Amino acid sequence: MATTADVYFASNRNFNGSLTEPEFGERFNEAGPQYYRVGKASVERRGRDDYAFLNARVEAEALDQNVRGSQSLFEDVRHTLRSSDRDIVLFLHGFANTFESGMERAAQLHAEYQITRHPGSSDPTRESYRPPVFAFSWPSNGRVFPRYEYQSDRDDAQASGVAVARALLRLLKYLTSLRDEERVRRRAMNLQPGEPLPDGERLLCEQRIHLVAHSMGNWTLRFALNRLFEELRMQPLPRIFEHVLLMAADEDDDAFEEKLKLGLLPGLAKFVHVYHSRSDRILDVSDLTKGNPNRLGEVGPRNMEAISDRVYAIDCSDVDFTEVGHGNHQYYRLREEVIADVRQVLSDKPFDAIAGRVRTSRSRSYRILPRGND
Repeated sequence: MATTADVYFASNRNFNGSLTEPEFGERFNEAGPQYYRVGKASVERRGRDDYAFLNARVEAEALDQNVRGSQSLFEDVRHTLRSSDRDIVLFLHGFANTFESGMERAAQLHAEYQITRHPGSSDPTRESYRPPVFAFSWPSNGRVFPRYEYQSDRDDAQASGVAVARALLRLLKYLTSLRDEERVRRRAMNLQPGEPLPDGERLLCEQRIHLVAHSMGNWTLRFALNRLFEELRMQPLPRIFEHVLLMAADEDDDAFEEKLKLGLLPGLAKFVHVYHSRSDRILDVSDLTKGNPNRLGEVGPRNMEAISDRVYAIDCSDVDFTEVGHGNHQYYRLREEVIADVRQVLSDKPFDAIAGRVRTSRSRSYRILPRGND
């Protein structure tokens, strides 16, 4: 039976059409790559790996130009979070994605990355749920070949870092304002810690933000982090994310050793999980184009001893194949073993107790086993 999922989004792609029937292209917003619009897309799930973009609605104003233009979208997010004890997942897609395919991938994460109530939740039933997803769509062009298309996407991914940082800051400021509002209400009512509000609303302090970045989305993340650091100007950085999942990352394997790469990320997250595969064929395109064969998404972090102990490596080499045309690059959303691992991570299962993985000889490193071998 087909089901429909909503995906919240921000996009710095060029915009055509109307607010109720928008069309997003493969170039930047007409005002520049730092500008973006927000909205909500509907995606139909027809089968295990069969998702179809249906439609989208765009807010009247660009998010970072006029707060009022984003208010209805964030009120929608607020209602979703307050009506249920749910975490939210932020998603950065990879290269060769159209706006529509990016929304379909986000809807797939909503369906597959189910979370069991985390310890300390006010809901004792601890049932599983599908988290709401907020996706950022940068102007990748939806084409893998010819090879120069890769470099075009790489340039666009880099230039999108400012817009991603601004969108993230706006979302964080909004969620922070809600938490501040709740604290004021609780003090006025003399409520004890953990005591529910009289209107039955959930406690926002219990909900966490997770980040999933796939492929070239990690390259965008690099430049977003540096812009975020410039904007916040805080040391130490505030812990924004609970779990960050870097999937098949098109980044350098020494990225966590360099502040201007991903070195700032562990300061923003409680845990960072690097899922990688040594037989990722799509990252070979990056090898040939950039001239650097050491990709984070292939071999994992170069030196686990030299980086933050918040970073963990998960080898997916035995569970990376999906289809011939996927080049062992889509396991994060298609392989049941990887999805099962992610579900346990997001549900806060102790890392050594996660079913289907084994420790390796490297520090803080694991390998996911094929079904039937665990």
